[in-house]
Amino acid sequence: QDITASSGASTRAFKGTLDGNGHKMGSLYLSTNGLFSSVEDGSVIKNLIVENVYVGNQTGVFAAEAKGKVTIDNVYVSFKTQDFSVENSNDVNQTYVHVNQRYKGLFCKAWEGTTINVSNSVVYMPEFLSKNHGFVLGQGTATVNVTNSTFIGGNGRVYGKYTAVVNKDENSVITDAVTAHKTYKE
Repeated sequence: QDITASSGASTRAFKGTLDGNGHKMGSLYLSTNGLFSSVEDGSVIKNLIVENVYVGNQTGVFAAEAKGKVTIDNVYVSFKTQDFSVENSNDVNQTYVHVNQRYKGLFCKAWEGTTINVSNSVVYMPEFLSKNHGFVLGQGTATVNVTNSTFIGGNGRVYGKYTAVVNKDENSVITDAVTAHKTYKE
């Protein structure tokens, strides 16, 4: 059965296999952590659709933190359009976009020694949020391996802050919101 939720997040760590069997989780509002507080070494999340998910500050869709070796396979995630404000500066040629959220992705963070393998998956962020958002990691120094996957929108980065190691195969596509939409208005 598909799941729809309006608020909350788990405070429990996850270790094991989450097989969504193609089911959908929709309209999630994850203000803290994510679906889990952390996803632990050896865990697999697969065959799952997560649509229209709102992720709060320093929060990931699946967890605040990934640890050890984590596998994401055959997963589709679309982020909900975030609340933002536009402010014009004194210079008419400059516009600032303020997003009050930081460090978002499938996971908020993952550090050296962690490897996240993403395969056969699609992640969609509807707009350019900030340099501290990434498709997989909001922040971290983990290794991210991307195989046969498509990441569309956002800032076009797999990770946000710090320098994660990203390995991408030739069948994967990573593009930012501006390029993906081919229109940009100041």
